[in-house]
Amino acid sequence: MLWHVHLKAQPAYYQNRLVDYDMFYLIIVQRGALYYESAREKTALRPGAMAVLRVGSRFDLHTKAVGYSAVAVSVRNVDEAPYRGESRVLATTPEIAGLAEWTRRELTAPGAHGKLLVDAYGRAMVAHALRRLQELGAGEPRQAMQAYWASRAAAAIAGAVYTERTIDEILKPLGPSHRQLARHMRAHFDKSPKRYQLELKVDEARHLLEHTKLSVTSIAMELGFPSVQHFSKQFRALAGKPPTAWRT
Repeated sequence: MLWHVHLKAQPAYYQNRLVDYDMFYLIIVQRGALYYESAREKTALRPGAMAVLRVGSRFDLHTKAVGYSAVAVSVRNVDEAPYRGESRVLATTPEIAGLAEWTRRELTAPGAHGKLLVDAYGRAMVAHALRRLQELGAGEPRQAMQAYWASRAAAAIAGAVYTERTIDEILKPLGPSHRQLARHMRAHFDKSPKRYQLELKVDEARHLLEHTKLSVTSIAMELGFPSVQHFSKQFRALAGKPPTAWRT
């Protein structure tokens, strides 16, 4: 096997059509957008997504008005089963995202034993990607990505229940656009990020009403509602009665 771990970038309006691909290639997008199309799926890779391109597969890659940059690992002269088959677009795992960022930093500003570290990071990223493919088995890649990002978004929202931050502010650090995350949450939870946040806040308000002596005003402020009136209206819509009645 011949391994090559490197930074990769393509400009706007790049196009490449691959038939019977002759290597294994892992691309972890960090900036911009790379568009992938195969007989099975058509999707955009933005930060937080990766392409696992396998030997023998067929696909098209292109960019639009904005190019992309990524961390990439190519493996040549390989014919083992895990490296062959259909190419896939997947969400990066936290492990792969961390390894990719360490790789980028080391390639941008090499330190002592940098080549050894970069090679180790590259092999680890490929191992994690192959494990992810094995875990997914024959599952639909789009469904797997939806579940992953829906769960990441839900966790971010749940961690910010006691906040006045908007949904955009909460979800922005995750990488994918608000529109993408909203689509994944609707597909996986059958509700929008804003609705998910509201239901969490009302559930927490119920808990505070039942188990604390905080006033309704204090609870509304603690949970980041813009006013007591707005809190009471939303609470009643979901709980069936106003917060004052819930406590009694």
